[in-house]
Amino acid sequence: MTDIPRTSIVQLHSSEEQQRIAQEQWKRTGGGGNDGGMSDDWKQGVDRQLGQLNADVRSLLVQSAVLEERTKHLPTKPYIFVCLAGLLTAIGVLVALLIRFIPPAHP
Repeated sequence: MTDIPRTSIVQLHSSEEQQRIAQEQWKRTGGGGNDGGMSDDWKQGVDRQLGQLNADVRSLLVQSAVLEERTKHLPTKPYIFVCLAGLLTAIGVLVALLIRFIPPAHP
């Protein structure tokens, strides 16, 4: 029964040690830019690509705003449905009047 707590403590201690080692390795690989073996040319290339990506995103935002502004002037669905219903009603009334007042073709 005394072995169970000791193994738990040993496992806990080894997992904490592994976590500490992993954190130290993590600290060594990031930060300054050249610490992880990154060359200056590669860093400049990444910076250039990020600048181009930033410019592309800005251009996309401007194009989206222009498209939104252009679509604000288009008619809405209710307006289109009301106009269509009015046009169909007018055509129906015109056909009914023509049928009522045009004399039959046979003598």
